[in-house]
Amino acid sequence: MQCGPEPRVSATDDEEVGRDVGGQRRLRSTRRCTVDPVRTVHPPVLARRVGARRCGRLAHHCLQPSGPRTDPVPIPSRRYSKRPSRRGQEPAPRRGAVERPTRATGTPDTVTPVATSRSRHGEILAAFRRLVLEHGDRGATLDAVARAAGVSKGGLIYHFPTREALVTGLCDRFAELVDEDLVEMTTPGRSPTEWYLRTSADYLSELEQTMAALVRLAPTDEGSVRPALRRGRARWYECILAELGDEQLARTVVLLGDGIAYNAELDGQSGAPRPFVDRASIEALLRMVRALGLVRGI
Repeated sequence: MQCGPEPRVSATDDEEVGRDVGGQRRLRSTRRCTVDPVRTVHPPVLARRVGARRCGRLAHHCLQPSGPRTDPVPIPSRRYSKRPSRRGQEPAPRRGAVERPTRATGTPDTVTPVATSRSRHGEILAAFRRLVLEHGDRGATLDAVARAAGVSKGGLIYHFPTREALVTGLCDRFAELVDEDLVEMTTPGRSPTEWYLRTSADYLSELEQTMAALVRLAPTDEGSVRPALRRGRARWYECILAELGDEQLARTVVLLGDGIAYNAELDGQSGAPRPFVDRASIEALLRMVRALGLVRGI
């Protein structure tokens, strides 16, 4: 690599400069040549300039200049240069992270690949639940779930290797939704009985849709589905029992909620009158539950 201006090479008294047959200029003497001590040039570059055949001989002479010695100017190395310190700076986002605006400040936050993976996991379960409700158990194959979720077959198998894993994932999601519902039921100043009966009519919620899909899967996957449904029912029953204090009345409330959910799904959103699950009917059921509690001395 040439680091400065070209040196000027001059032959001494003992050197003879001539031309060979090909017309190329070459040095016939093996004595030392005088180099202008501006900067030392790479030997192959100097060899090309003076037409020497062997770079090794000329390099030996050029590395020993006749003039005063000057040190080459150091060139900063990119590999060994000192990097600026990052102390006190914000950490760089992870590779593959996606930025999105936050709700509160509007500034971008970081969505890690782990969060993206969880989102894809939920989308696959939602597609599986929708297929079970629309096409039944046999229509929810792995290929159909992959198409409905918009992922490849390999992407589906990465999250759920088998169909049994899909059913287990839906059961786990149902348990998470029950936990969230219980947190809402036990909010201070709220009656768990009233919350349970009123929300049972919302059959389009994720909780009710997941429960309905598991009911359809129960005949073929009894080993995992029925225990998950029983655990959810037991947790609702315990929460209502803690408020009412009577086992028979608490069971009555649970059965009333199941009846409301069934009739709400039966009526759908056709726009027709819904005398069994409209707001007036639910409020009448709540008054009856309160009256039963007063009669039993609760």
